[in-house]
Amino acid sequence: QFTLVDLDYLTGAILAVLEEEAIIGLPELKPVRNYLLKEKDELVGSAFDINLAAYGADLRRLQLASRLAYLYQEYIFSRPEMINTWRDSQRQTNLPYSDAAEKDPLLAGTAAWQKSLWQFIFNSGGILESNPPERGGRWITLEQLIFDEQLIRHIDLKSLPPVYIFGVSYVARLFQMLFARLGEAIDLKIYTLNPCAEFWEDLETHRELFKRLNREKLTEGKKGKQVAIDDSADDPFGLLQADTPALRYWGRPGREHIRLLGELTDCDFHSAFTDPLRYGSGLLHILQQDMLMREPERTLADEEKTSGSKAGGLDGPKPLPPDKTIRLIAAPSVRREVEWVADEIWRLTGQQEGSDHSEKLRFSDIAVIVNSAEGDTYLPQIESVFSDCHNLPCSISDLPGSSDSSIFEAMALLLKLPFGRFSRAEMLTLMGHPALIGSMPDLAADDFVKLADRLNIIFGADHQDHSGTYIDEDVFNWDQGIKRLALGAFMTGDKSGDERIYESEAGRWLVEENWGTGSATAARFGLLARSLLANARYMRDRCLTLSEWSIYFISVIEQFLKTADNREEQDRLRLISTINDLVKYDFQRQVSGRTACELALRLIDKLGGSRGQYLTEGVVVSSFLPMRAIPFKVIFLLGLGEGLFPAAARRDALDLRAAKRRAGDVDPAERDRYMFLETLLCAREKLYLSYVHRDAQTGDPL
Repeated sequence: QFTLVDLDYLTGAILAVLEEEAIIGLPELKPVRNYLLKEKDELVGSAFDINLAAYGADLRRLQLASRLAYLYQEYIFSRPEMINTWRDSQRQTNLPYSDAAEKDPLLAGTAAWQKSLWQFIFNSGGILESNPPERGGRWITLEQLIFDEQLIRHIDLKSLPPVYIFGVSYVARLFQMLFARLGEAIDLKIYTLNPCAEFWEDLETHRELFKRLNREKLTEGKKGKQVAIDDSADDPFGLLQADTPALRYWGRPGREHIRLLGELTDCDFHSAFTDPLRYGSGLLHILQQDMLMREPERTLADEEKTSGSKAGGLDGPKPLPPDKTIRLIAAPSVRREVEWVADEIWRLTGQQEGSDHSEKLRFSDIAVIVNSAEGDTYLPQIESVFSDCHNLPCSISDLPGSSDSSIFEAMALLLKLPFGRFSRAEMLTLMGHPALIGSMPDLAADDFVKLADRLNIIFGADHQDHSGTYIDEDVFNWDQGIKRLALGAFMTGDKSGDERIYESEAGRWLVEENWGTGSATAARFGLLARSLLANARYMRDRCLTLSEWSIYFISVIEQFLKTADNREEQDRLRLISTINDLVKYDFQRQVSGRTACELALRLIDKLGGSRGQYLTEGVVVSSFLPMRAIPFKVIFLLGLGEGLFPAAARRDALDLRAAKRRAGDVDPAERDRYMFLETLLCAREKLYLSYVHRDAQTGDPL
């Protein structure tokens, strides 16, 4: 019996290894030890700052575990032969193993300690072997289905039914190998997007062509031949005239995907292409047609040659004129960008006066797609603006977990509180949250604000948080404020105006007598604040196993979070179920509260949320993610600002794949460009591309 190691369990395994001092102390893992236990930066001011600095190692450990889990999974998908050589019982493979990372001076050291850490997890005697699956058997990784013949003999592929695969933009090399294994045994059909009906596997990207021509230029120069290339020209190598620019600039992942599928199937394809010109004759449709037929860049001069008229003039060939099928929108802010989209949707659906009813659309014909990097900014704005704009009907996917539910939001605040400054803003935001005071209808958040202001509470849980600062007296913190309220509860009658200080062995305080908000409000203020502070201290100071932390977090949910309706109750149950997933990370090692809270926050963030039913209720709103190439008559693509889209193709200092690119590797920039190309192909009538053209802080144009 075998169980695949998923990303969450792998993260927990790496975290458990990084918690083992005996392992981290080994010479081969010295770089990891130096990173985790590096000297603290210069500390400023108070003991509170020193206390926060102590959590640095916990955060670094969790961040490193999460990053390595992702990279190990990517190596399994795109470098399976490398992972195979890391195992203590290597399998024979006919794939050439590239040791480029081990030879790269920048990556050799990183490759050594990553391999060593992998072996502590997966090899004989590793942490996975000592923690087998609950159902019995052993853990395996996906690449073992390719290389482990002993394992493969236990799997009867021929007994599987036919397999149909839909919606694949591109896949890593390992999945190509799995397709090959399945195709040898059963009937396998893959439905995939091919942007070009012609053979285009030989098409070079602009970078590939530039490098090749540059090499040829250098070679010719060394031979003493004259090379006539105008380096000052906008297009010195004639890149744009050589082939379809859209495919050249944006199509690399799709080109390699189609090439690899062709190798698997001997190019046994059944085409199902549709002529874009059947939907219209605008600029969008011409561009789609040119990509489909692999045409070179089309200019106004080309068009007018067919009619015999002159074009271009002294300035040379002109591009095709713009029209309504592709529009670029520059907005001064995110809010205004979304408001413009809402107004345009009403116009397109014929809901506004003066709308062109000849082009009237249904709401479900329209999609609004948001750059994923800006999803947390745009999606809540879209939800708010569409609601204010005559309650424009829509279904929204991929909402951030904390913005989708008040229960998720309140729990996130509870988990963040122990590691903040206990400032008035932090505490009152939580204390006045509807999920916390929902069961106390006679209380208002404003009452808490007035009390905190009267008690002169600024920051810090107690006086210890002010140690090392200029604050010598027990003032400005939450503990002293609550004590003053408690002392005032013993006073009777009207407020006397006595300003004498109450002194005892424990300290000295100015008593806060009963005042306008009433003793009940003051008592509840003190009780809630005390409970939150006690809960925060517990999470900040304790070390428990993740299973124990899961139980504790659920008790926090039961204690603090109250639901007002059925939807919130469903969210509370979802939250409890999600917190239970912390058990997946548990390898019976105690971890700090900071680590447990960070893991819980990540689980809550993954919950996400949605409004309405996708593709059935109004305008479809979603993030810009792979494999979402669904046709719509009108598509709005938001958040395409400079530096935001496409994502930067930075070299990752930990990623061993950076040593040498292989077919099927897709960096973030290529991913975004190919998704852009797919979206362009999926727009049937209109495509709107929008971005913010002013800096949010300075107002400077971008």
